[in-house]
Amino acid sequence: MTTVQELKDILFEIAPADLAEEWDNVGIMVDSGKETDSILFALDCTDAVLDEAKQKGCGIVVTHHPFIFHGVKTISAGTALYSAVHEDISVLSIHTNYDAAVNGVNDVLSERLELDDITDAGPMGRKGYVKDGPVDLCSFCAFVKERLNILYVDAADAGQKVHKVMVLGGSGGDFLTIAKEQGCDTLVTGEASHHDAIDARAMGINLIAAGHYATENPSIPNLCKMVQERLGERADCYISLSNSDPFLHI
Repeated sequence: MTTVQELKDILFEIAPADLAEEWDNVGIMVDSGKETDSILFALDCTDAVLDEAKQKGCGIVVTHHPFIFHGVKTISAGTALYSAVHEDISVLSIHTNYDAAVNGVNDVLSERLELDDITDAGPMGRKGYVKDGPVDLCSFCAFVKERLNILYVDAADAGQKVHKVMVLGGSGGDFLTIAKEQGCDTLVTGEASHHDAIDARAMGINLIAAGHYATENPSIPNLCKMVQERLGERADCYISLSNSDPFLHI
């Protein structure tokens, strides 16, 4: 068995709280006050994830995205927050601290894209070199789709071969300046805006937006594994089967 506080300590060992951005909310979101021997891991704490936790007897859900982010003024029936409280399911979240942590979101993404000589790029990102590069943008985009098991990416072509790449899972279109300062010719992230694409081409940096879910969800099994190793037989850790990309790619 484990408690919410014990699990929080483990999560902050993996992803120290001082790595989180000031605006972020990390740690305990909901505390039922109960011990549990089963924990469910997901990118987001949705109604489907909470139903899965209940069915599996998981007393704690751990997510990457903060379950409570903006100020809560009302807890209404029919919301995921109400369900967690009503079902006595605790929720913990590690967000930008897990983005920045060793073996966190961006290390996993870098490894998934098989980059060589991976080093830090800014407070959260990573940079590295394309295996057997340089390569043309279309070929690298095809590789990204294969490695992330997705059907498409959005790409802004700045006329550069892909060689030195910065990665930042999630919403990272506004990190183009950091990518430029790091000497990268390409930024791979989850989300980027129309104006980010225009800026990328003007700055001479290729921009690939591969999807928020696709760039961050690969890190969830790694988090589950690291927590399981620390808990041993005290609790069983499961990866959610119901959490999925909220977008339909039609």
